[in-house]
Amino acid sequence: MTRANDLEYELFNKAQFLKETNKSSNHIYRFSAYDAPLLMQEVGRLRELAFNKVGGGTGKEFDIDEYDHHFDQLIIWSPKEKIIIGGYRVQKMRILPFEWSPLHHFFKFSEDFITNYAPQAVELGRSFIVPEYQNARKGPFALDNLFDAIGVWISKNPSLKYLVGKITLYPQDSQGNPKDLSVVYEAINQYFDSKELLIKPRSVYKLEKDVSSSGLLCGELKKDLNLLIRKYNAPPLLSVYAGLSPSMRTFGTVNHSEFGNTEETAMMIYLSDIYTDIKRRYNLL
Repeated sequence: MTRANDLEYELFNKAQFLKETNKSSNHIYRFSAYDAPLLMQEVGRLRELAFNKVGGGTGKEFDIDEYDHHFDQLIIWSPKEKIIIGGYRVQKMRILPFEWSPLHHFFKFSEDFITNYAPQAVELGRSFIVPEYQNARKGPFALDNLFDAIGVWISKNPSLKYLVGKITLYPQDSQGNPKDLSVVYEAINQYFDSKELLIKPRSVYKLEKDVSSSGLLCGELKKDLNLLIRKYNAPPLLSVYAGLSPSMRTFGTVNHSEFGNTEETAMMIYLSDIYTDIKRRYNLL
């Protein structure tokens, strides 16, 4: 059997088909790294290609870490092209211990968060779209497919109330040229910064960001998000998360030196606050 045949065998025999996507007629699958090691390896290969294109990544052939075996892996499969076009990893957070939480590796959790939030939270991470789909024509459909996958996974876990994870910002491009992210951090501070210390960066990783006023933001969230994406190097995922709910909160930023010196901001979204039309679109009603 060829590698492609081996991958399809695992996909159709070891992964769980969840649904067809709302757009583009792609297929959503869930699998575990234990049950489908070849699929996990392929996801790791595609992740590295995807993150490297935008200035991140591990610098290795495969982006696979010790956390992957503790997450559900969600992937979008194109039956027409017979390729994986994107994916996410998701897991229910545990009360204790948190050693299998990548978020906890970089951030401290308060007792309030541990007691009242973590037991009903889903941790998201490592979202990616393959390089061929990272463009203005295909990218929005791929992103929609990813959130379709999150929606169907959450619908099967109705006790969950919170989305928790990290927003990754890339301070340099794939050639190592620096990007100015100051306006992005100004907007994050203005619109999303939480005054509650539910989650806070561990001091060894913590980054202090300049959030002084540039005079470039107009004070209207939707307009400012569009500006950040078009002109100021904001990752599309920031706009997507912020567009889910008016109450997204962020909790500081850390440096991830083993992932291309990227900068990662902790965030939380209340599922109950997600806009009704979005809940309907992604099976969350």
